[in-house]
Amino acid sequence: MTHNTYRGVAPEAATRNLLRERQSSAWPVDFTVSQTVLESWARCLKAGLDPAVTSPVRARATKPREQDLRFAEQADSVLASRRDDLEQSESCLSLTNAEGVILRQWLGSRALAARLEHLDITPGFVVDESIIGTSSGTSLLSRRPTLVRGPEHFAAQFSALTSAGTVITHPVSRRVVGSLNLTCRFADTSRLALAWIRELAADVEAALLHRSSRAERTLIERFMRENRDTGHPVLAVSAETIVTNAAAARLLGGVDQAGIWEQAARVLTADHSTVDALTVTDGRRLRACYLPIHDDDRIVGVIVRLIRTADMGHPTSTPVPAPTLDGLVGHSAAWRSLAREVRAAGSRPMLVVGEPGSGRASIASVDLPSDAPVLDARDAAVAPEAWLARLTGLLRERPSALLMRHLDETPADLTAAVADALSSASGRTILRATATRLPGTSGRDELVAPLGAVIHVPPLAARLEDLPDLLRHLTERHSPPGTPPPRWMPDAVQALSRLDWPANLRSLETLVAQVVAMAHTGYIGARDLPAHVISAASRRTLVGLERAEATTILQALRDHQGNKKHAAAALGIARSTLYRKMRALGIDLDTRAF
Repeated sequence: MTHNTYRGVAPEAATRNLLRERQSSAWPVDFTVSQTVLESWARCLKAGLDPAVTSPVRARATKPREQDLRFAEQADSVLASRRDDLEQSESCLSLTNAEGVILRQWLGSRALAARLEHLDITPGFVVDESIIGTSSGTSLLSRRPTLVRGPEHFAAQFSALTSAGTVITHPVSRRVVGSLNLTCRFADTSRLALAWIRELAADVEAALLHRSSRAERTLIERFMRENRDTGHPVLAVSAETIVTNAAAARLLGGVDQAGIWEQAARVLTADHSTVDALTVTDGRRLRACYLPIHDDDRIVGVIVRLIRTADMGHPTSTPVPAPTLDGLVGHSAAWRSLAREVRAAGSRPMLVVGEPGSGRASIASVDLPSDAPVLDARDAAVAPEAWLARLTGLLRERPSALLMRHLDETPADLTAAVADALSSASGRTILRATATRLPGTSGRDELVAPLGAVIHVPPLAARLEDLPDLLRHLTERHSPPGTPPPRWMPDAVQALSRLDWPANLRSLETLVAQVVAMAHTGYIGARDLPAHVISAASRRTLVGLERAEATTILQALRDHQGNKKHAAAALGIARSTLYRKMRALGIDLDTRAF
């Protein structure tokens, strides 16, 4: 196969095609693919994975994180008593972290070890579904025990193997911290493998609970000592937990907590105290002191003391409250400035300018009657005379308010007539309009004159401090009636704050609706976000040799119009190597991008 024959085909049809292809080639007698596997295939095909070339990629991090090392060490101690069983079997046991990076392997067969090494199923490589397709690594996505037999694997090169996997959930935080995967030859498939792997995972979770119980007690005891003065803002942070007193909770939003958690993680790794300047979402400035908490020879957490400082020489304890806009939320500096402008404009004519999806129409509709007529200037291009007649007819009826959407897209030959109509209505009708840009930039500045106040709405990227408020608001909107909306954890808020939002609030709401529909608990963490979101949030900036390599690959792809076979030949590497490098460097595999 020289290219992905499933690209561009609807996932359902592509799944059926893949099933027929597998059934026509050495399909075992009476072999039936499970529904769980078919659903996974559909996800893989929809994500653009190619069953002919999918393979693991090396993890981006050059060395394991401290928490991964601790997790692997704990699992190693638990599994030591099972090594005899494993060595007598023709199988391999792998431990991954929550991102699907293999941390440890215990091998019972040299032949199988050699095969897995050839397939890059070795420590340091990523084996979750988003990388290699359907396998036992799918359990990290489904959070259910998963058995994938031979040809059920999405990638053809794994069809001679069977893999059983299950996630390991931290007993305190209830977050997925990793997975256990048992791999054997397809000929040695046994459904008992899934039961055995679940038993091992339960043993590891029990050990984590024992270790965490002591660490949590140490963390809480230190927090209680620090919290004797309840007016002093203080937090206790570990790899799994963040605890705040009331004084700290009043100061911090979700984004603030995410930033503190990130800095505390560095202290956990470096094991030294540090002081950091912090500006919280309401503009106040703080000094954060990070102090490691030790339990014998290990760090179990960090105490964070927050000390208020002056903001530009003025006291910061009482920030000036911003006016509220009914039905809309935010507290960032950009939002407060916007709210003040809207309230200052009052009932005067107003033009609201901003990027698509930034909330222009909602801002323009503040305090307008719910039955106020709405006209879209884009409709004028279809039937200009009829549209203009409708506008003038509405204004003759003297409505109390009128909302004009996309004013900057008014056809040039209607500009003068529209400006006259709006001017005649000014003073007796509340006029509001929206635009992506000021009409004057297109030579239509006469449209701005009747709409005295011009309000610029900031894009979502300029008000990321409002993410916690926006997430809470949108989650309530999309949660089933009568059901408490799930809470967003700081790690999820932090991940979302790293993304680009091309359609601003519209993009955010689409994501929230998707995540809330899939939520099964009262909390939404980073691991509950879609795979493409996690990937985009974790993507790092390439530097040095990696940047040069990425530039060379992109140029080869452009030179050959996206044909990866020809690009690989020009680069002097195998096509499978090209795919692996593209995934490792974060280069889009979609040939249409070239």
